[in-house]
Amino acid sequence: MDDLADWLRDRPHYDDQLVDERTLPGSDASTRNVALESRLESAFADRGIDALYDHQADAIKAVRDGDDVVIATPTASGKSLAYTVPAFERAMDHGGRTLYIGPQNALVADQAETLSGIASDLGFGSRVQVDTYTGRLSRSEKQAVRDRRPTVLLTNPEMLHYALLPHGHRLWEWFFSGLETVVLDEVHEYRGVFGGHVAHVLRRLRRVCERFDANPDFVCCSATIGNPVEHAARVTGRPESGFALVDEDHSERGPRHWLLWNPPEEAGGEGRRRSSHVETRHLMADLVTRGHQTLAFTRSRQGAERNATGTADDLRDRGRHDLASEIAAYQAALTDDRRRSLEADLHDGTLRGVWSTSALELGVDVGGLDAVLLDGYPARG
Repeated sequence: MDDLADWLRDRPHYDDQLVDERTLPGSDASTRNVALESRLESAFADRGIDALYDHQADAIKAVRDGDDVVIATPTASGKSLAYTVPAFERAMDHGGRTLYIGPQNALVADQAETLSGIASDLGFGSRVQVDTYTGRLSRSEKQAVRDRRPTVLLTNPEMLHYALLPHGHRLWEWFFSGLETVVLDEVHEYRGVFGGHVAHVLRRLRRVCERFDANPDFVCCSATIGNPVEHAARVTGRPESGFALVDEDHSERGPRHWLLWNPPEEAGGEGRRRSSHVETRHLMADLVTRGHQTLAFTRSRQGAERNATGTADDLRDRGRHDLASEIAAYQAALTDDRRRSLEADLHDGTLRGVWSTSALELGVDVGGLDAVLLDGYPARG
């Protein structure tokens, strides 16, 4: 931390901008063994998972006991395993089905890739079949999904409303009649008008399930929510008393360093300060040049594209043409193929700097980044 701060102070454009520095301490992992089906245990072992974090074990126990669950732990704390285990167990034991609902297709695709990988390692005859059902599929691809009759189906609220529930009595009876688990990922996204619509859709879902004598458990996940049980109950229509709350993170976490950067006053600007966008561009160029893989969040799609181009130009001006080609923008208007390509390049380190809107918050594990820049004060309206 001190080394990085001292290095930033030595940069040519520095002028007493670091106004606060804080370090949040890391923590050691707390784990315990959980009895798992042998094939599932083997699949986890192949991924280096030989024990589960305490909060994962608590959530799994609650789902196994038939409770609704809210998991409110930080990003990269392993929330997905907490619903993967009971979902796969129910599928392997008696063909019980799981509906996963994500607010964006990027998140749906990311989770589908992870779950499909685990499912394939279970071997033949596990009865775990993972499929997605989104608007990206053609008519024939949607028909193929229904023909395969997956035990784990991933979709978004729009497709649940438009394509599943209206045809529950005709095309999806096989699914809703065996539905045992509903996963609501990033449940904090369901707020305001959008949240109200989703709440009504979920009440429709519950009525359809009741028609087929199904009563699925709800597993709600979020890393950023202050009233998790109250919010989950409001969205799902289930009573607060039926939810088990898991909000203590027992995963291993390194120390996190926070620096508050205040742009300097412009010469003759009568107290006006330089643009935060320009300052963030300079900081990203500095960090990338030093070897830190860096992500910068900004507010608009145009800003992400413009600042990515500006950062690349800054690097060329410094003679780092090699790094200039490793800067990109990520935002929701990109094609699905382009976004998936950027996500893959960010994961494997090919991209050294990314300017993004909030679109990247959903669907990509950014826990391995070296630095994250927030362009603008996060509490600003």
